Amino acid sequence: MAVLLAGPQMVLARPLDDTSCGQLDRERQSLEDAGVLIDLRLNQSEIKALAPERLKRTSRYVEVSAQVLFRCQSVLSSTPLSDPQVIAPARQPTAPAVAKTAATDTGKAKLAAPKKKP
Repeated sequence: MAVLLAGPQMVLARPLDDTSCGQLDRERQSLEDAGVLIDLRLNQSEIKALAPERLKRTSRYVEVSAQVLFRCQSVLSSTPLSDPQVIAPARQPTAPAVAKTAATDTGKAKLAAPKKKP
């Protein structure tokens, strides 16, 4: 049995020129102005209801943002990317499941004992 040992491989992308970076940054900004950040905050059921052109626009925004982030150092130094809290705000924690309680005479609640089957 042959075993292939491969070390971690790095993929390096060359930085883009200033003209290309400027075009990408303008496209990213126009997508943000068109409301793509709102679409990024939707939950799964809301995303399923989006029109196909909005899904394409959101996908393009992710692609353009990645290009700007990883290949355009000149843009990053002059124009900050959108605030991560705007793109993906912290989710409110959901309330944990609480056991059913029964009120006592003192007004305090205690856990209700599970009913035994006869």
